[in-house]
Amino acid sequence: MKTRDGLGRFKRTLKVWDGSDWNDGWIDNRGRFRVYRPDYPRAYSNGHALRAHVVWWITHGQCHPKGTALHHRNGIKTDDIIENLEIMKHGEHTAYHSRKIGIELICEGCCNPFRVPAWRIKSRQKDGHRIRFCSLSCRNITPLSESHKRNISRGLKHAYETGHGPSQRQKISHP
Repeated sequence: MKTRDGLGRFKRTLKVWDGSDWNDGWIDNRGRFRVYRPDYPRAYSNGHALRAHVVWWITHGQCHPKGTALHHRNGIKTDDIIENLEIMKHGEHTAYHSRKIGIELICEGCCNPFRVPAWRIKSRQKDGHRIRFCSLSCRNITPLSESHKRNISRGLKHAYETGHGPSQRQKISHP
């Protein structure tokens, strides 16, 4: 049966997810499966919720405690069967996933190997920078290459020409 609103238009009706049609939902941009379950206590304002959270709620009769996260044991975000879900504290869950992946690099300053977590690699790639040193002290003691010095000089020259050089900035007086 189709229902209409006050203006005679058909209203969009969604079937409430109860688990009988396991794949009745959609995968969001973070790879998690969402279902329509407006009676779930932590549902979003549009009535959708994460399927893993709804499965936990239906099985245990209550939401997982605040300050915790539902962890997928096999690492597949869409495998929401109850045997694959476990509760972890938020800090432990974050630490587990951030130490899981990473790469080992050689420091250009001290030549020692160091491990870089995946989140740091991704954020640096967005900036277009390479991770070259294990610490700030190694970076500070390493002499700059000639090409790097030329680039700095070129940048400073441009800043002075456009009026944005260090000595040309307006002084802010404090009362």
